Amino acid sequence: MVDRDKSDALHMSAHDVAACLIRGFGPDAYLAVRRQIVRCVEQKLADEAVFWVKVREQVELLTRVVRRKDERLQ
Repeated sequence: MVDRDKSDALHMSAHDVAACLIRGFGPDAYLAVRRQIVRCVEQKLADEAVFWVKVREQVELLTRVVRRKDERLQ
């Protein structure tokens, strides 16, 4: 049985995907994830949408942890 926190296609956890998106997109990572969620909902891909919601939660958590007082990502 596949862990629900892992994408079947990539075999990466939501945390791993979130970290990669933050490195690649910086502060725009949240918007990139939102686009993926909308795409999944429009295409009726419920399982993928659930995974991307988990990625969004991880992006929120990770960016909240590394934000400085001036709101820039480190």
